[in-house]
Amino acid sequence: MLQLIRKLFGTEHTDNTKPTSEMSDADLWDELLTTVRPPRSKPLRSRLSDPQFANVREWLKPPTDCPMAKATMRSLIDVQRSNSWKQFAEIALLYENDDESYDEPPEASVHGVGGLCQILERPGMICWRTNPDDPDEFRKIEISLNRG
Repeated sequence: MLQLIRKLFGTEHTDNTKPTSEMSDADLWDELLTTVRPPRSKPLRSRLSDPQFANVREWLKPPTDCPMAKATMRSLIDVQRSNSWKQFAEIALLYENDDESYDEPPEASVHGVGGLCQILERPGMICWRTNPDDPDEFRKIEISLNRG
């Protein structure tokens, strides 16, 4: 998935920039907090310190075992590094647990992605496979923005 995102957004790594796929969870978290700033928004660090988004902070913050949280951190860092916010229209994640489980994503991940959609002011979607015999059969949760 990370290779696809890099191909779509044209992320280039300089000599002093470590690819996100090679970064530790703690390094991902540090870079996420220090560099990611969506357009027309406060830096992600200040948004995550808001008690309203405590669920997002806890979902992303190391040590997280959630592969969706780690992939999300890597993607946001890559989008920031390549200055590709205009192409980043929505948050779309594929949840894959293991070959024998076709359950919905964990509730913490759904709430984390939902809060992140609000922070980034972008809609989102989480998809997961529901049938081991049909790899094209998916269910999805769509996350829209609440604009009052």
